[in-house]
Amino acid sequence: MPRTVEHIVACHQHAAELRAAGKRIWNGTVNVKQLLAGDKSNVSPEYIADLAQRLGALLRSQMPRKFFDVTDEAYSFDFEEVVEMLEGCTVESLAEDLRNGCDAQMMFNGWLEQVYDFADRNRIWMGP
Repeated sequence: MPRTVEHIVACHQHAAELRAAGKRIWNGTVNVKQLLAGDKSNVSPEYIADLAQRLGALLRSQMPRKFFDVTDEAYSFDFEEVVEMLEGCTVESLAEDLRNGCDAQMMFNGWLEQVYDFADRNRIWMGP
């Protein structure tokens, strides 16, 4: 799901409904901001591959286990697939993506968008 105005509004409406019902608006937290606060000007495949692998490991270690348990109704093949792509990102795989028209920064940003959208839908805060 792309990050559209409609998506953002729907997330805010859902949070308002939870708040009005006296419920927590977030079901968990993963501190990706600290990881992503690095050198934003560095878009080299080496840097992006390292960043992607660290993000994948962080998500796998801090997201609720149910999102990785194929027997759980909260499991999402798409989410697990993006985490696996992050974990397996290499300079070589990014070179292959570039030959197919996507540079390293585009690939990483696409994966990050998928992660943020999944987190929004599942009420996981991606920050400190």
